[in-house]
Amino acid sequence: KVNKSYANTLAKCNPIHPLVTLLLNPISRQRFGQNERSIFSFLNSGEPNGFLHFLQNRNNKSEIYTLDKLFDYLQVNLEPSILVSNIAQAWSEASVSIRRAESLDDQDVIKIAKCISLIDLFGKNISLFPSKEILSNSLDISQSKLNKILKDLEAKKIIVFRKFKNAYALFSGSDIDLDEVTELNKSKIKDDYDIILSELPQLQPIVAKKHFHRTGTQRIFQRFCLVLTNVKKTVEEIVKLDISNASAGAFIFLCRTKEDSQKDFDQKLIELSQIKFPKPIIIGTSKNFNEFFSYALEIAALKRVKQTVSAIEGDSIAKKELKGRLTAYQNMLFNSLYLNFENAAWVFNKERIKDNNLSSIASIVSDSVFNLTPIIHNELIVRDRISTMSMSGSVNLLKLIFNNSNQKNLGMMGHPSEFGIYLSLIESNNLHVKKLDNYEFSLEKSKNSSIKIIYQEFLRLIKNSKEAVSINNIYEHFVKQPFGIKLGVLPILIGIFFKANESTCALYSKDEQGKESLVTEFDQKIAERLYHLPETLKIMYVKIEGEKQVILDEFKSYVEKYFLNNQVIESPTPLNVLKPIVVKTFKLPTYAQKTRNFKDQRVLLLRDELLSTHNPHELLYVKIPQICGTEDPKKLIKEFNKIYSELNEVYNQLIEEFKNKIINVFQSDPNISDIDFETIKLWSKKIGSHDPFSAKINDLEENQWLEQVISF
Repeated sequence: KVNKSYANTLAKCNPIHPLVTLLLNPISRQRFGQNERSIFSFLNSGEPNGFLHFLQNRNNKSEIYTLDKLFDYLQVNLEPSILVSNIAQAWSEASVSIRRAESLDDQDVIKIAKCISLIDLFGKNISLFPSKEILSNSLDISQSKLNKILKDLEAKKIIVFRKFKNAYALFSGSDIDLDEVTELNKSKIKDDYDIILSELPQLQPIVAKKHFHRTGTQRIFQRFCLVLTNVKKTVEEIVKLDISNASAGAFIFLCRTKEDSQKDFDQKLIELSQIKFPKPIIIGTSKNFNEFFSYALEIAALKRVKQTVSAIEGDSIAKKELKGRLTAYQNMLFNSLYLNFENAAWVFNKERIKDNNLSSIASIVSDSVFNLTPIIHNELIVRDRISTMSMSGSVNLLKLIFNNSNQKNLGMMGHPSEFGIYLSLIESNNLHVKKLDNYEFSLEKSKNSSIKIIYQEFLRLIKNSKEAVSINNIYEHFVKQPFGIKLGVLPILIGIFFKANESTCALYSKDEQGKESLVTEFDQKIAERLYHLPETLKIMYVKIEGEKQVILDEFKSYVEKYFLNNQVIESPTPLNVLKPIVVKTFKLPTYAQKTRNFKDQRVLLLRDELLSTHNPHELLYVKIPQICGTEDPKKLIKEFNKIYSELNEVYNQLIEEFKNKIINVFQSDPNISDIDFETIKLWSKKIGSHDPFSAKINDLEENQWLEQVISF
């Protein structure tokens, strides 16, 4: 595309040829000559062959200052300085080439050689190369004569045509015909698509930016290139592609084989577009794929030349040329591949996606495939792998979700890392709400419908299963289509869902021996397991209604009255209701926990269940009714209280019996037949350590002292 402003600027430099104008800048930047050498000295000095000299001595007013004149100016005035500069070798080779061109005894040949030399020396920095088109505009020479001159110069090995640059260069004197050996190797591998495709560079994945800004979840699509030989083989190749677990899907660019017509190729594309893959695969092609394909073939051939032609190692000129070609073709390959991907026609699920931007196409596909992705904007946790700091904050937040759900802001003070996650995920979506004087997790008031959909799906999963569902299986369900939830945020969501439905959910943990038990203490280890060992946790839906709800309510009232001093149990569940009973049982004296001396043998059964249970649901609705011999809620409470009261009093009864035995022993003496226990204690304290019976009375509580006496 012509830049008219730039063209007008060059035109105003008349009578300096535009190519001379362009090259003056890179020439003036070279470090040769005195410091004052510049474009201005070239224009104003009267040195031989300089611009001022040209103006003063030209015969024809329409004559312009061309590249060959600039070469003469540099050679006459600056050659000694050039020969001690960083381009000394290149200038020497150019001078030799010009002298060889003079042997053809044709001024136009010499001028063309000078033009090629100057452009080859100084044009690289401004991406100017001596192509046939450039040379035809450098001098007033007919096209036919120019073609003859170039042919003659090539024949004399003064210049060489560089196909990868589509331009000429001075022949450097190598004994190896790089073009010939490259073409030979190309003929050997031109049909080996695996070798050719292996030279394609790895392109940056495409980010679905619009999808990311809308949902908060980043999805990337890798880019691959395959040759569509036949549909079955291509499907196998796509399945075997190294598509990262972090990638949502892939763009697959397909190339047509030489054997297929365009019609055959289009038919195969249609067949391939109808096939479903585990991840979204967007297939496409463009009409110009042969361009980058030929570049890849050239690179593969050049690498084979480097490996197979041993003489190259000893030929510095050929070695340098090979390196230059590889670099140039690799750059052209990358640019061509990039443009082909951008300009390709892309198809997903049999439908053409009409959008020119790859990122927009990725977003369209992501919105379609992951249409139930929850909208959560927090880059720290909405990812599969989160940082150490984010992991620490997430685990701490989970622990607070489980244990401080009744407090404002989960009881957080200040601004720890978990508070930011709480604000962006929980508070912003109104998931933690106030109810009377306390707070609780609920999704009823949340306006984030996408999170509500995930919650309903979570409930469906656990309700439809007759057994406890592995947390790991829940994760696997939600990371797949159509949800595509990141592993960094899933544990927090599951924790919120669990607390919102705590009255009907139970969490189980598996220890190292494989034994499962109900989680009653939601400590740091449980929070960490949700992230690192989800396979060791299970969640179960327990439906409490009808008779079960009545039993739960009756036990709630009973426990509040007799175990909690009328303190109300918030969010009553079998776990919350039975926990005070179990805790008290564990605090009973050792004798009460081990003795088998009960009048009612049901006490033994109840005690053993309370001390060993890992399932409060089973204990409340199965074991206790079986032990008490009734399922009637009112009778059940009455029988339970009767049985537990005996367990609770068995130790006190033991102590009282022993007191009576001690009194009976002392009363057997006629002189002290009216003695009581308090008097015995008073005597014992006076005797103290002088007698085994009273040795510990001053150190221990009464019951502990009596236990010591009994064991003695």
